[in-house]
Amino acid sequence: MDLTAAVFLALHIIDYRQTSDIHNHPELWETNPIIGRHPSQGTVNRYFIGTTALYFGTERFMPNTLKWAINGYSLANVVGNHGIGLRINF
Repeated sequence: MDLTAAVFLALHIIDYRQTSDIHNHPELWETNPIIGRHPSQGTVNRYFIGTTALYFGTERFMPNTLKWAINGYSLANVVGNHGIGLRINF
């Protein structure tokens, strides 16, 4: 696994845990239209499993600039989620 893939996986796991934490904050809602404003844990699980599989199924064809752009977007999501109080509870 190269550095870009490792960074993606780490950020994706953090984003997954933060998104899972949204259930503890009924005043918040998810902004990702694919999974909806108040997704079930099952929907969150399926989305993150699917996007992880999609990334690793296609990353060998992506230029490094695209990989780092995806990581930058993921980092922005993680930082934004943290800013509104979502945590990575295990």
